Amino acid sequence: MNLDVITLNMKIEAGTYHFFINSEWVAESGLKPFSKTADHYSYKLDQDQTGPVIIVNHSDIDPNIRGKDTPVFKNGIVDGKSVVARKRVLSILTAIDQDAALPPVEIREAGNWPYRFKLHNGCHRLHLSILAGFRSIPAVLVTWL
Repeated sequence: MNLDVITLNMKIEAGTYHFFINSEWVAESGLKPFSKTADHYSYKLDQDQTGPVIIVNHSDIDPNIRGKDTPVFKNGIVDGKSVVARKRVLSILTAIDQDAALPPVEIREAGNWPYRFKLHNGCHRLHLSILAGFRSIPAVLVTWL
């Protein structure tokens, strides 16, 4: 067993959402979990997004986003670039803490699911908005052509 790296993960349970996040990242961001009292984070459309923006309750979005054994916060490729999860998490949490605008998440109609929507883009923003204490999230509805 490799014990070179030890991380302390916080387990977050809010409604139907259950996930882990590195507690050091949360501390480094300065954001106190579940401290926000507004309904959602400040938002501004990204350059490739078109409105209208709707405000959606977290409970209306299917929490099964990445698959059972895939962590929410992991290193990977986004828009063809390598992304380190810590950097992305700190960026979003800092923006939330400072009330800076973030892009809305992108959702689509869920069809026959028990939830109204499925997340299309914005997994980190969704989960970190839950961590911050928001009950809803700004979203843009996307459709499949």
